[in-house]
Amino acid sequence: MRPSFELAITAVTSVAELPNSWPADRCRDLLAHLEFEGLADVPDVDLRSYAVMTLQDMEAPEAARALLGFAF
Repeated sequence: MRPSFELAITAVTSVAELPNSWPADRCRDLLAHLEFEGLADVPDVDLRSYAVMTLQDMEAPEAARALLGFAF
């Protein structure tokens, strides 16, 4: 016999980001992939912000290609 389940949605929330999904070393690698100048001077706590700002400075299709090229 296959188990059956009854589910009920009790709440809906949106998540803007997943905690610790992009650690400092991955952000540093992404910035290197994006050829960010002055990477050596960026403190670890600011790497994610710099990566986001760098991607936001690009046109959306260009940023998507760069991020997907890095990720895959």
